[in-house]
Amino acid sequence: MITLQDENLHQPGTDPDWQESFYFNWATTDESTFGLTRIGFNPASGKADAVVVTQRDGKAEHVYASVGTTVEPGQLDGPPEGGLQVGDLTYTMLEAGRSWRIQLGDRLDLTWTAFTPIVDFHHGFPGDADEIQHHFEQSGTVTGTATFDGVTHVIDGLGQRDKSWGVREWEGITGWDWIACQFGPDLSFNATRTDINGTSTPVGFVYDAGQVRHVTAVEIDYTWLAPHLPKSATLHVSVEDGTAYVIEATALGSVPLLKNKLFIEETHASFRTEIDGVVRRGVGVLEHAHHVSPLGIAKRLPRLLPVFALAKKGSRR
Repeated sequence: MITLQDENLHQPGTDPDWQESFYFNWATTDESTFGLTRIGFNPASGKADAVVVTQRDGKAEHVYASVGTTVEPGQLDGPPEGGLQVGDLTYTMLEAGRSWRIQLGDRLDLTWTAFTPIVDFHHGFPGDADEIQHHFEQSGTVTGTATFDGVTHVIDGLGQRDKSWGVREWEGITGWDWIACQFGPDLSFNATRTDINGTSTPVGFVYDAGQVRHVTAVEIDYTWLAPHLPKSATLHVSVEDGTAYVIEATALGSVPLLKNKLFIEETHASFRTEIDGVVRRGVGVLEHAHHVSPLGIAKRLPRLLPVFALAKKGSRR
């Protein structure tokens, strides 16, 4: 069972693949901007990753990547209220289970505030023994500023966060679809379909009119701009009380990432659904990941190289 104490860093397990990660994203309601950030820590290696990726008007805007950064003894031992810092990226907990501050030097200063309770995914992820992987998510609002290349933009939008800790065997992950959208403070959802060690089951939640309902079925029908590059998607999402939602998503822009031979498309998207005759529109992300061969990576270099160049530029600050 997840509690507010799980906002803190946990005692690491003995498995070398044990890790702990924090993730936040945001999208402005005018559909112009999307961003995501993650800090992940692997105690066995003494290394951590810190990443920020932003999109504006359908294109990659800024990439910061501090990957394989050595964590000094005691660096992450303090409470999150004091700030968790890797490289230039700092997460500071303002209120457990509710609010965090996200800072990237003088470039990014955001306040992420939940409007849903913490949703426990612990028993939903396939392929994980009960004691191996823990995961929770929330939807929220995001406000603040982003300053890149001397231009400051006000961020006023919606977003998703998650936290995971436990054993993550990247080699055992064939791929996943992680889709998160917020229509407003009264309606949001996550629909996840993950293939881990040959086992795939749906997981996620719908937050509707003040109630959280866990997902029991997810069907995703994509159209593609290119293989594994989403153009649009139709989602059929069912929840535990039998309610079914049909949600349409349209891609606004995509940035490719590469992690342990997994090619990950981070696709900023607009969303549409109809509930009781009322059309709702929202913003969020279609995150589609799949394994690629070395040849497959080579074929995708024309899309990856501009992202690498942005990461090099963003990490020189």
